[in-house]
Amino acid sequence: MFLSFRGTIVTRNLILTNNKFFISIFLANKISLLKEGANMVRILKKCLFLLALIFISSGLLAGVSDIIENAKKNNLSFQNALIAFEQAKMDHDKALKEAQTIKEELMAKRSYLSVYQSYLESLYSHVSTVFNEYIEYQKNVISYNLAKDKLELSQSDLTRKQELEKKGLVSKTDVIDAELIVKEDQVSLEQAKYNLEKSKEDLLDLLGTQEIPNWDLEAASTEVELPTLDVLTSKSVDIQLSEISLQLAKYDLDSMSSDTSLYDQKTYKNNYVKAQNSLEDTKNRISDSYSDDLFTIKILQSQIEIQKERVQNLKADLSTAEQKFKKGLISETEYYNAENNYYSALSVLYDRVGSFIKSVVRLYILAEDDYTKALDAVFKEQGLSKR
Repeated sequence: MFLSFRGTIVTRNLILTNNKFFISIFLANKISLLKEGANMVRILKKCLFLLALIFISSGLLAGVSDIIENAKKNNLSFQNALIAFEQAKMDHDKALKEAQTIKEELMAKRSYLSVYQSYLESLYSHVSTVFNEYIEYQKNVISYNLAKDKLELSQSDLTRKQELEKKGLVSKTDVIDAELIVKEDQVSLEQAKYNLEKSKEDLLDLLGTQEIPNWDLEAASTEVELPTLDVLTSKSVDIQLSEISLQLAKYDLDSMSSDTSLYDQKTYKNNYVKAQNSLEDTKNRISDSYSDDLFTIKILQSQIEIQKERVQNLKADLSTAEQKFKKGLISETEYYNAENNYYSALSVLYDRVGSFIKSVVRLYILAEDDYTKALDAVFKEQGLSKR
């Protein structure tokens, strides 16, 4: 604004002397300012882009789905499964082009589905591993803090008993017992610290981030739309493989001729009947299994909501205990017990939320649906769901 205002004053003077000269100077100034502004915008955009890359690489801005997707490159087992799956797709396309009979086409599809099934299992295993390691880290944080507080409590108790021993109010045995408890708590803290550092290292290696992402499991939503039983059974690879086995058995049966021996005729008929029975058995087994899975998720939803209420109540109790402790109304032991009760309940909640997420993701994968939609629903309240 200041430069534009000065330009206006100069304009009036130049117009009186030489309009053409002024116009050229005026336009030159304007073009220069526009170029400088454009350069500043480009520089600012580059800075913002680089800043975004830094935050994303550190895991601070990336969503849950982004981090899990990024972690795939660090999971060598998944990478092998992905390579095998891509090879299977190429092999399948090649086999179909070269197939001369329906049987050869069916056998090519069977080989492809077997590898595809392994790929789906590997994909689920990857997502499951991420949440297992994340929850393990969070629980180790809790264990470390509790171990540290417990050591402080036992050290305080030892000091108190040493003072009482000097006054002849407790025996030497009581002091020795207190000393042993301190030593045990020191070992427990050392173990807790190792577990925490190791789980953090393992998690960062898996995620490929510089910082641990902040996924608030306590605020995770259980309002997730689940695949239906019909969809799950229709997408079942086990059922598809059984159907192919039946089709292959029928192909052999239909291919019999007058030259086929009685032994082979009987064998083909037996194989066909067995394939029919196997398909029916697979359908029943898969249907029962998915029904159990859907019911288990329903129970987990209820258990999580109940545990959330329990955690909130114990959190309120801890806050009250903290206030009383500061006023000297309760002992360190009572305060530690309130703290232990709260964090123990929180650990249980973490486990149940983890089980819920993994169960839902598994069904999405088996239904050939985008499992990131399930994660979007679970973490939607936290602004971490969008990719």
